[in-house]
Amino acid sequence: MTWEYTQPVDIIFGCDKRLKVFETAFKIGLHGNAVLVCDPALERLGYAHELCALPGANIVEVFTAFGSNPETKDVDALAELLSDSGAEYVIAIGGGSAMDCAKAASVTSVAGVSVEELHGTGKPLPEKGIPLIAIPSTAGTGSEVTAVSVLTNSSKNFKAPMFGKAFYPRVAIVDPVLTYGIPSRVAAQTGMDVLAHAIEGYVSINHQPVCDALCIEAARIVFEAIEDACTEPINREAKDYMAQASVMAGMGFALPKTGPSHACSFALTNRFGIPHGEACALTLDFFVRLWNGTRIDTMAVCLGFADASAMAGRITELKHKLGLRTDLSGLGLTADDIPALVKASKHPNMDNSPVIVTEEYLTLMYGEMINSGEVR
Repeated sequence: MTWEYTQPVDIIFGCDKRLKVFETAFKIGLHGNAVLVCDPALERLGYAHELCALPGANIVEVFTAFGSNPETKDVDALAELLSDSGAEYVIAIGGGSAMDCAKAASVTSVAGVSVEELHGTGKPLPEKGIPLIAIPSTAGTGSEVTAVSVLTNSSKNFKAPMFGKAFYPRVAIVDPVLTYGIPSRVAAQTGMDVLAHAIEGYVSINHQPVCDALCIEAARIVFEAIEDACTEPINREAKDYMAQASVMAGMGFALPKTGPSHACSFALTNRFGIPHGEACALTLDFFVRLWNGTRIDTMAVCLGFADASAMAGRITELKHKLGLRTDLSGLGLTADDIPALVKASKHPNMDNSPVIVTEEYLTLMYGEMINSGEVR
């Protein structure tokens, strides 16, 4: 057996640790000006002002011009701002959209190229970028500890991740307090994304033992804490645990990469606007059942389930309890739409599956979602 593990991101976890962001920057040698990339909702709630008012704050610009699915044009606008401002480093506070936009722009601003020249083109990514401090606001994407940036190019009707070592943030400050006030549905969507990260990282054909351990523990926490975190607004302990699961799952899938549910999610989000985590959860139980007889069985038993089928059943149950979509009803789809969905789902992440996901499997899955409700 041979394997390697790399995690170049310094991780700081704890309530109100966001308030130490400039102390953290100074400790790692960042003393110059910074640009703050802030989720628009967090900016309205005053978090941008809070950071700008901290002692030692050196933020020269605040960038909020991006949506829930960051566009390549948003990245180019931020990259131009970084270049024009002469920023030494970037702070990103928000969900995956803020961090993904900041990651890509921090690299392309140094390289002096449009991200559209790199996104989905197969061209090698630059190897250096402006240092980034990532502060996630959801228990969620895990983007603060990965080398992934997921971007959308609406002009090409294309959404896909980019992978590059320069995308790793320099520091991740994981502050559970930022997750306390998010709507329960958003908490459910992002929490199920954490579960998808953990399960797909574990079963990936590129799995390795350090990531396996992180994925199992992250999945255990999600199964135990997600209901309380989403349905009990004042249950801070559950929310803290979900924030911990998110960063652990991010570390768990960072090297093995995600799999089929993420491959399908890009098409589902791009075509129908289904939020990313909800789109991943939509197909996750189908794939868990498909993987029956692989190492998913070991994971299921480690988590206290009788087998993979029982774990898939729990995933289906969670979607119902948390009010998430379980099928594709209401979208006006027919059997004639299935081939296009199957084609759009053929993303490279599909190849990480321990079972080859054929067109027949995808046709069956989408057919059940369209014709008879949720997948069984």
